[in-house]
Amino acid sequence: MCDGHPALSRPLRIPAGGKWLIFVPGRRLKRLWEKVRGATEAGLLGCRAKFSPDKPSVHGRIPGERVICIFTQNCDDIADVFRVRVELRQLGVRDEIPYKTNEDTRLGHYEAYGWTNLDLWRSDGLTITRRVGEAVPPEGR
Repeated sequence: MCDGHPALSRPLRIPAGGKWLIFVPGRRLKRLWEKVRGATEAGLLGCRAKFSPDKPSVHGRIPGERVICIFTQNCDDIADVFRVRVELRQLGVRDEIPYKTNEDTRLGHYEAYGWTNLDLWRSDGLTITRRVGEAVPPEGR
């Protein structure tokens, strides 16, 4: 739970937080979401989780791809951020995935808009690396 809110509740502001982003083909979403949902409700993952709606998104990387977000309270609390990533590995998420700050999302920083270096953390659940420098805006901004 985040500040006393149910783990799967709707609007919730966590300014210092961030989220692990798991990009999956739409056909794999339901199965993985059930695992993430159960682990979040059991308190094993971050403070909240959600998945993208079944509609085209301007933020999408690949047509038909969906994203599951697993939120944490503090993007600088590496112990908690990595703990959640290790739990995701136990659920079968073995590929390297990005962790993005809520602040970058709030400011509209998306790869689809030309931003780069957005991932504060990247991890496969065995190792974790932190980005060097700040997010880079597209040329002309």
